[in-house]
Amino acid sequence: MAAAPPIPPALPLPRSFAPQLPSPVAQPPAGQGWIHEIKYDGYRLLAFVDRSARKPVRLLTRRGLDWTDRFPALVSAFDALPCETALVDGEVVALDANGGSSLSLLQATLKSGRADAVAFFAFDLMHLNGASLETTPLLQRKAALQTLLGPPDPAARLHYCDHVVGEDGAALFERIVDLGLEGVVSKKANARYVQGRTQSWVKAKREDRERFQVVGWTEKTAGTLSALMLAEADEGGALRHVGRVGSGLSNDWARALRAAFLPLEIPQPSLAEPPKLAASSGVVHWIPQDRYEAEVAYRGRSTASDSLLQPALQRVWPVANATSKRSPAPAYAPPALVSPADLAGVRISNGDRPLFEDEDREDQTPPTKLDVALYYARVADWMLPELLDRPVSFLRAKSGRRDECFYQRHRFNGLPEGVECFDDAGRDVLAIRTPAGFLGLAQFNVIEHHPWACRTSAMERPDRLVIDLDPAPEVSWPELAAASIALRDRLKDLGLIAFPRSSGGLGLHLVCALDTAGRGAADWPALKRFAAAFATAAARDAPRLFTTAPGKSARRGKIYLDAGRAARGASAVASYSLRAAPGLPAATPLDWAELSQASGDASNFNYQTLPERLGGLARDPWAGLYESAATITRKARREVGDGD
Repeated sequence: MAAAPPIPPALPLPRSFAPQLPSPVAQPPAGQGWIHEIKYDGYRLLAFVDRSARKPVRLLTRRGLDWTDRFPALVSAFDALPCETALVDGEVVALDANGGSSLSLLQATLKSGRADAVAFFAFDLMHLNGASLETTPLLQRKAALQTLLGPPDPAARLHYCDHVVGEDGAALFERIVDLGLEGVVSKKANARYVQGRTQSWVKAKREDRERFQVVGWTEKTAGTLSALMLAEADEGGALRHVGRVGSGLSNDWARALRAAFLPLEIPQPSLAEPPKLAASSGVVHWIPQDRYEAEVAYRGRSTASDSLLQPALQRVWPVANATSKRSPAPAYAPPALVSPADLAGVRISNGDRPLFEDEDREDQTPPTKLDVALYYARVADWMLPELLDRPVSFLRAKSGRRDECFYQRHRFNGLPEGVECFDDAGRDVLAIRTPAGFLGLAQFNVIEHHPWACRTSAMERPDRLVIDLDPAPEVSWPELAAASIALRDRLKDLGLIAFPRSSGGLGLHLVCALDTAGRGAADWPALKRFAAAFATAAARDAPRLFTTAPGKSARRGKIYLDAGRAARGASAVASYSLRAAPGLPAATPLDWAELSQASGDASNFNYQTLPERLGGLARDPWAGLYESAATITRKARREVGDGD
């Protein structure tokens, strides 16, 4: 008699687990090999059930945060499941009267202390009764999950997330959008469960775009437009308020719009029921209806007030038959350097690879490799004049993790045509020669660009002085702005004109153009001495504000003046370059007028908002940079203590 096959030992339930994440797509895929689920708008949770543990049920977020105590009703529901061990993947949501979910409704529900009013929609099962199901095909996992949860019960806290098989994904997505739901998650029916972001799960999210009437604006600071007041006509033709939009509104665009709105200001709104705004929203100014329209992208509507959720401003224009005497200032466009042929030649593989997911937000959709490529294509005409034909280093993202980025200073395999590697005293140096070469770098995961302060045609003649203001975390933006203005005036007294740039982090750069042809043109040693002496003098005269000591203890409450950018081979981040940080912030040239407003908005530009800023600028914020090139005089050196 043959021996019975051995029974494999039970696998312990893992203490932690990384959920499978869907990659973003514009449209769901088609074909019989896919299933499609409704995308819920809530918080992703993993439920760990282990009868032998001190805590039989644990609820962890996708980042591993323990949220068990937030949802006692869900803990009780999972504790009642007929199993010894289980690991369930799903979404905790709050449902409106129509069965739809929204993150804002969930947040409001939790804030009100009604955590028992939420529901959990389970869509996967990775472990059950001592057995791992990760290699089991998806449809079999879902069948086991459905059996575990039992028959559907509308009053239950736990629900099985059903799906459709073999239906055209695009058609389903259209119906989902028509119903006002969040979107669709499509999954390969026979795929295993893979921890991390994959192509076997993809998501298509709804984004609405509509035109609304602009009926006013708000000012948090006197004289500064902070948001537009939006309205739409109801069934009876009366205007009703649908919210405010400030996202995507650059400082220059805001100034241009305010200048256009001021002559139209009226004392009372054109709304049937004026909104009741909190004092923190600022002072409201009204304009007549049918004068200006705005195109706004948004993610659904609030169930309570029907106002727009996560609105982002796209365009503003005067109504064609309006009698307005003024309109927004025309947008400035730099000379075109990128041709259609350059754009057509860009090739990006693995474009949906996510980058630098924000560890602090559960609902964050990370940017992708393709987002980086598109961003650089949009800003190339602005960026290239200060980047072409300079020695340059790159920060490349080996993967989507920030801690795996590395600096590329030398030749690498597949160097795009138009990016040259040349010899400089026995070492490789890179330079971007053409727009096509610049655009091609996105394929190699280049996130940051760091040029030297010289051209390749004059390696020993620096043409830029960069003073880096690196504030301690407790230094506010208004303090940093005031300090930079003081340094600007100090540089002006020395014969140098400074142009400000946000670093893409907490700090600011002051950039001065230097004359490389005159008799007093500085070489690298002279520039390095002057920069160090300038920083030392500023710190000596204002020791409570500035320091030249790099140590953290010495920098507490102060601004560290880093003069190290003035050495040969040193570099500073390029204007309009992205930074390898969550949300992909960007180093942004500013003008002194917007910096002096000291609002902090100037430090918040990123891969999404900076192109919108550029599209609304009436002038180049660094206009006059090249014309301002000056030499560092002997008098200037003496005044900062640089005795040569």
